[in-house]
Amino acid sequence: AGTVSYAPLPPVPFDYAMEPAAYGIDGSRVVGKYYNDDDGEEYGFYYDGSNYTDLGINQFAYGISGNTIVGENYDTDEAFTYDIPTAQFQFVSRPGALQTVFKAIDGSKIVGQSVMTYVSGWDSWLYDGTDYTSIDASGLFGGAGNTYATAIYGDFVGGSFSKASGPFSLPDLPFTYQISTGQYSEVVLPAAFNVDPNWDTTLTGISDQLMVGTYRSSLDNQNYIWLFDRTAGQFSSESVTDATRNRGTGGASGNNFVGYANDLNYDQFAYVATFSAVPEIDPAGMGSVAALVTGALGLIERRRLKAKMAA
Repeated sequence: AGTVSYAPLPPVPFDYAMEPAAYGIDGSRVVGKYYNDDDGEEYGFYYDGSNYTDLGINQFAYGISGNTIVGENYDTDEAFTYDIPTAQFQFVSRPGALQTVFKAIDGSKIVGQSVMTYVSGWDSWLYDGTDYTSIDASGLFGGAGNTYATAIYGDFVGGSFSKASGPFSLPDLPFTYQISTGQYSEVVLPAAFNVDPNWDTTLTGISDQLMVGTYRSSLDNQNYIWLFDRTAGQFSSESVTDATRNRGTGGASGNNFVGYANDLNYDQFAYVATFSAVPEIDPAGMGSVAALVTGALGLIERRRLKAKMAA
């Protein structure tokens, strides 16, 4: 168990900027995109904890690690890496793919998605700068479909899978993939969350401490954030403070994750959330605490009786 606090990012300072969405985080640095209300286009951004950098029209930034940002160029259907110190883009297209997207990065490892044909739908892979290693969760869910790898940390990849191939598919279900063992695992949320099976359940971020994603409740038809504390092995359901709607979550870094929501005026804002675990009480120390309290109460009672007798 734990608590989550939400801090909106500062307003994007560029002309006509609105509706920011945060997708990736590394430490205090955040990447995402925003909408330009003048030309009707979307632009990528990089926030270093103090200042924003505009990454350009239709350059959507999804992940960040060290000095590298990853994402996609929506105009050319290519993926990109962006080197922060030199402000240089490198564009990448998987051989034979109609569209290539880099979704997350950890060190030199990138996960992403591509469309090889419009009939086959999306597939996912791990990219090391040279080779593409397939990530296919279809065996886990018992049928062909689309695999969306959206998160990576260390030896683990996270994402979602939708059964049935092509552009029309069933709602997404979250999974993890361990690179070293090739093991896929479904992420099953607690029954108490009342997850609506007719809507997507996503996994968007993994860190050493957290897994995070979104789901819709069948009780009130509202979107919620699910968190998994990897240290305590516990799930929790969250909702953004002072928001009318949880729009989506992004990546995780340490005990932080990012996302975007609608505020009380229904305007979209991006945020950084911080998870704080509630310290557990050590049962071994309860006996000494109880003895200390009992002794103190006994001393108070003896003093009360002594004072009464003296009176």
